[in-house]
Amino acid sequence: MNIRFLFCLLLLFAFGANAQVQVGVRNERAGAVQNHEDIRIAEEYYKKEEYAKALVYIEKLQKKNIRTKLVYDIGLNSYLGIEDYKSAEKFIEDYIENVRGGNGDYYADLVYVYLEQNKTSKADKIIEEILKNVERNPNLAYGYATSFQQQGFPKIALQIYEKAEEVMPGASYEYQKALLYGELGDIKRMYAAYVDMVSRTPSYLPTVKQLLGRALSEETNSENSDYLKELLIEKIQKGGSESLNDLLIYVLIQEENFTGAFIQ
Repeated sequence: MNIRFLFCLLLLFAFGANAQVQVGVRNERAGAVQNHEDIRIAEEYYKKEEYAKALVYIEKLQKKNIRTKLVYDIGLNSYLGIEDYKSAEKFIEDYIENVRGGNGDYYADLVYVYLEQNKTSKADKIIEEILKNVERNPNLAYGYATSFQQQGFPKIALQIYEKAEEVMPGASYEYQKALLYGELGDIKRMYAAYVDMVSRTPSYLPTVKQLLGRALSEETNSENSDYLKELLIEKIQKGGSESLNDLLIYVLIQEENFTGAFIQ
């Protein structure tokens, strides 16, 4: 075998390998274009509330391991739209198993789907698992709690924040908890959380004033506002910061009790 022949063989191998690479690149590009088109069509059907048609394309994408936020949203909401909770359950579990990140949202969605099927014990297990995760790593609390709050589970979100504070005493989620208390209609606890915010961190005073101003303008129960004033007076008498006195004056002014504000 002479050198020229070897050289020709090498050239043939090189051209063949290059051709294969080019074919692979073209196929990959064609696949990406097709996937994009499938997502576009699925989204169009979804917007027209033709959920079954949208799911044909979503399931096609899922088989090709295409899992994006948009695919998830269209797929899950389409299953919910046709009330196919069993398929929705499997769909969410697939994302939990195969997609890193976003687990808070997936778990909150899974709890919702379980409860829609009256699978209370399964939902409880998910919540227990999340609380254990937060116990091991309290920094996960905000992400999990936000997901459950957005899904309409303020009580579960509260449990998560309380667990984080329990295992990490230096942590404070008073602001987040105050919003959740407001959602739940527990106004006294909401006010107490605002007062604790200012007690712990006086720099929160402007924020709390704004939040209280809105709440007090909508207040219909004098018992709640009386509780707020009594709580502030109690903390001030126990040596609370000047910011608490400032907050009490603000509350009195909101009630147009200018004499009381002047005395303070």
